[in-house]
Amino acid sequence: MSDLPTMNDITYELIYQRFLINNEKLRKHLTDLTVEQYMALHIIAGKDPADPVYAGRTYLNDLSVSLKMSIHRTSKIVAALRDKGLITWSHDGDGADGTYALITPEGRIFIDNQEKNLKDYYERVIRKFGRGNIIKLLQMMKELETVLNSELEETEETEDDQ
Repeated sequence: MSDLPTMNDITYELIYQRFLINNEKLRKHLTDLTVEQYMALHIIAGKDPADPVYAGRTYLNDLSVSLKMSIHRTSKIVAALRDKGLITWSHDGDGADGTYALITPEGRIFIDNQEKNLKDYYERVIRKFGRGNIIKLLQMMKELETVLNSELEETEETEDDQ
């Protein structure tokens, strides 16, 4: 008998590891935010207020693309961040030109503290696992994501043809 894991074992382990990474273990390091809210706030906080075109604005559509989520789901995340006082949510003109988010001073303090906590945690993880190993793992995860997305697209196309 072979000691190699079966395809079922590998499939389960992939699903399980993704669950762990995206679930409670990471949430312990996020203060009062979901992973999705943190990712959105991080993107919003990264906009340069001195930019002559966007002036720190993150448009909902751009955020939706960055998060790879629907506009509806993204707007729920933005609304939650607004309700926490971390961002403002406004619009150009009558709103037809798009809505955008701006980080508030409270949001800036919050994200800076949050990122310090995460940085401290992940520096320890990277040190223990090895920088080279992390880089290889991230490259492989990106390759895996590409294959997974390609397979999903092929499955959807096949279902649409039926």
